[in-house]
Amino acid sequence: MKNSEHKTIKSGFLRLIVFGIIVGVASVTPGLSGGIIAVSLGIYAAALDAIVSIRQNFRKSVMYLLPLGIGAAVGILCFGIIMKPLLENFENNIIYLFLGLVVGSLPSFFKEASRGGFRLVYIIPALTAFSIGMILSGEIEEHAFGGTLTIPMLLLCGGVLSFGMVVPGISSSFILMQLGVYETLLTEFTSLNLYAVFWTGVGFVIVAVLSIKLISIAIHKYHGYAYFAAFGFLVSSVVSVIPTLTSAYEIFLNFVIAAAGAVLSYILMKKTA
Repeated sequence: MKNSEHKTIKSGFLRLIVFGIIVGVASVTPGLSGGIIAVSLGIYAAALDAIVSIRQNFRKSVMYLLPLGIGAAVGILCFGIIMKPLLENFENNIIYLFLGLVVGSLPSFFKEASRGGFRLVYIIPALTAFSIGMILSGEIEEHAFGGTLTIPMLLLCGGVLSFGMVVPGISSSFILMQLGVYETLLTEFTSLNLYAVFWTGVGFVIVAVLSIKLISIAIHKYHGYAYFAAFGFLVSSVVSVIPTLTSAYEIFLNFVIAAAGAVLSYILMKKTA
């Protein structure tokens, strides 16, 4: 293998690790969707294809998914360690920062969603998904489980994490917050509790296996409809997570924080497009 080819493969591998870290961070960030960020980074469809065709193209699929998986694990672990004390002390500020990150990623998302041209009919799946998201948000908040991590709950948590990565627009971490298990699960992960990690992983794999093929078909055959439905879910998660601000100082501070997040996200998406 020539040195130039080796360098290209190495740089591609490292690039995918970095993208995996970003997706992993998004997956444990309230209000963000790992799937949406993967779409914005331009790796979502390729990752989906790699998973669906892993039997037929095993080596190629593994070489694509391995660095993404390594990056995602690093992102979840490292950012989870940082996230817990930040949420305990600066919850509103952190949520507004990441709301800004979502806003900054929207131009890249719409570019991908409208790849075949925008059609007014796409508004229907967006509004439908938004309505479903708001209903589910209310149901989840009403039936929160108070942080108890039994095996069925760990399986559910894994399923929620998987759903958020597979379906763009679903914020896994926010759903876990509404269930009342987010901080507890984050603690178990950052302390490397293998029991919790194992059962969460089982739930993740079960939901991924059951849903990935259907999502792949939707993305490829009904591209615009699928992406704008994802946008509807994204908006519902953003609306549900926005904290109430009580003073002019809080409003100004968090507006600045959100704006900074939006600019940072927009620049990142432009550089990785």
